[in-house]
Amino acid sequence: MTLEFQDTLFRTASEMLDAVAEEWLTAGGSNSAADVEAALASSDEDLARECIAGWGLDQLVDPYDPELGTWMEARDVSEADLAAAFARYRAARG
Repeated sequence: MTLEFQDTLFRTASEMLDAVAEEWLTAGGSNSAADVEAALASSDEDLARECIAGWGLDQLVDPYDPELGTWMEARDVSEADLAAAFARYRAARG
């Protein structure tokens, strides 16, 4: 299992998913604080579902090699794990 996101390797799945959640909410720094606050009006579960659908994290990594699985399967993470990362982001903001 490779814990990689945006060409960065992480020590734990939680650290990787925290980076995913932050990137989704901030759009890599393109979103304003108001944009982030507006997004955080959604539940952590809704944010996880939006992120998964928006980035296709539940789609096959390579349709010609289905054994590779999806991005999420390859990293052994679930929608609930990603929702927990959004919750950690929310909590860290105070």
